[in-house]
Amino acid sequence: MEYCGNCNTKLGFTNTPNFGGGKFSDSYRLCLNCFSKLLKLDKSANTKKFTVEEVKEKLNKTNDIINRIEDQKVSENKTVELNFDAIPIENLLSQIQSIDNISEIEIWDNEASLHRKSISEFLEKLKFAKTQIDEEIKVSTGFNPIKNFFAKSKITNRNNGFLKQYENVSKTLENYYNQLEYWINISPNSLQELNEMKSELKEKKQLFAIRKKELNLFKKQAWANYRQNSAYVEFSSPKLRHFYRGLNIREREKNLNPYDEELDNITLQLIEIDKLILWLNKIK
Repeated sequence: MEYCGNCNTKLGFTNTPNFGGGKFSDSYRLCLNCFSKLLKLDKSANTKKFTVEEVKEKLNKTNDIINRIEDQKVSENKTVELNFDAIPIENLLSQIQSIDNISEIEIWDNEASLHRKSISEFLEKLKFAKTQIDEEIKVSTGFNPIKNFFAKSKITNRNNGFLKQYENVSKTLENYYNQLEYWINISPNSLQELNEMKSELKEKKQLFAIRKKELNLFKKQAWANYRQNSAYVEFSSPKLRHFYRGLNIREREKNLNPYDEELDNITLQLIEIDKLILWLNKIK
């Protein structure tokens, strides 16, 4: 009768590694569980021969870590809570653009900072819970592929509700966090800062207006080049005229597209600047 050289478990058909795995150079063998743990530490363990002392040293180094993971595993009767009350955050975000004085902005900023902190802490808890589930799968699955499949399925099914909602909840909370951060950073903390912001935004609008004029001139030049090239096409042979027209159109679009994209981008930025100026003008 053989016993595991590490944990002293009796070896049998169901708990002995296949194909001669887990053999030591000093004739001892590992059980399937210990061999699976060893493989996680050293992938060459399925071909490399260890002494029993070398294996014990490797496995004992990780015992504390594995025990901590198993102690923290999500039990079958425990549900990871995904409930987070976002209504106060939504209400807070809806209020910011109706604020019309500096003192109220300071109060809003303080409350928003507290909500950011609570979101950050909740996201950390979610990540830790997800890590627990991932580690539980890693520790509970063994070298045997059938055992591996059923163990993973059992853990996944038990935590199915959490895993399905994890990504959506995380993304939603990150979006709230980013919105709060945006308004905290952009809201003026004093009248001097308010005036500086308005002055800078007006200057930015002027620069954008100049750039738009430049881009429209570049577009006119691109159209002029296209018309000139189109005139030359008429002198080509009838067979190739259609071919040259196609080349000319592609060249025109290649020249116009960057200008159109930049103009669209400037328009979007100007809309956001106008919205911000409209709000800043209300503040006293």
